Amino acid sequence: MFRTYVVGDNSLVKRLDNHTLPWVDLTSTLFPNLQMQSILDVMSRPSVADSAIIVGRVGGVSVNNKGILVTNNAGVTWATPSGNYQSVWNTGFSWREVWCIDTANIVVAGDNGRVAISTDQGNTFNLATGQVLDSGSNPVDLYSIHFITPNIGVVGGVNGEVYYTSDGGVNWGALPGSIAINDPIVGIHISQ
Repeated sequence: MFRTYVVGDNSLVKRLDNHTLPWVDLTSTLFPNLQMQSILDVMSRPSVADSAIIVGRVGGVSVNNKGILVTNNAGVTWATPSGNYQSVWNTGFSWREVWCIDTANIVVAGDNGRVAISTDQGNTFNLATGQVLDSGSNPVDLYSIHFITPNIGVVGGVNGEVYYTSDGGVNWGALPGSIAINDPIVGIHISQ
């Protein structure tokens, strides 16, 4: 079965099965877990149509406001993963993009130079050891992410910065050269 998931502002989550109408509204299945102002990205684990991960902007003050939710039953229920990614929580924090490397390994990019990594199908997310910092040692808000292995990946920053890691996020370096824009890199891809 093919499942298409779409997300958006005001906690919009919908699913289309086998490219056949109607769209199934999953918004009500998110509560009480969801307290996101906006859902910013969604991705299914490869070859697991019933599994999806959503990320977004944290809303009001609640123990459930962590910005990452996972379903393994096509959106019937959603769970907040465990892990130390929750330590960066604050109102307004955003996890902006999710990327599934394979069925077990998932990465998400967020504010303050933070990348969270799951090695267990999204049950647990832990912060990458290294934080993405600009040349002045300031955290960079990240808008996009792509990893081709659990160790090799790139992220795009708020002011047109591109950073890479070859050690699973322990160390980050700026890619050489300048893109010469002051806008977020909202899409990024590194070839195999």
